[in-house]
Amino acid sequence: MKPKIDISSISNALADVLAEHFPDSTIYDNPNQQGTELPAWFINYIPGSTIKKAIDNRYWRNLHIDLVYLVEYDLPDLYDQYRAAAEILDEALETFKYTKDGQDYLIRTYDRTWKMDLSAMHYELRLDLRVSKETIKDPFMQRVDDLNETIT
Repeated sequence: MKPKIDISSISNALADVLAEHFPDSTIYDNPNQQGTELPAWFINYIPGSTIKKAIDNRYWRNLHIDLVYLVEYDLPDLYDQYRAAAEILDEALETFKYTKDGQDYLIRTYDRTWKMDLSAMHYELRLDLRVSKETIKDPFMQRVDDLNETIT
């Protein structure tokens, strides 16, 4: 049986990986605008994620994620810190642990790439997940007696 996979649980699993490898960093699940404590990670979902129908009650869910790493801008070794963080994530995120209902699962990532701009390092990845939707079976008539009601 496949675990229920939702975005907040994926964010929690990714935050666990980031916290393990970057214990001094603050991890945010959204791009907050004020009060950011650096160094910091932001877990962002990139537009373009899809859900496609498969067989029966199963679907393919495709998520694009951007992990954004920020440190103080004026550090002399800024580029080296970003490159070191990308190297750590290259190894740590080939697969990562996802826990649901006390059971651990491994989720594989695809198309991992990283790039740096003037202020941040972006580590992008894709998840291809097979999910299933709980279906309600059409009720079958069990007894005819229930239909023989009278109004008095």
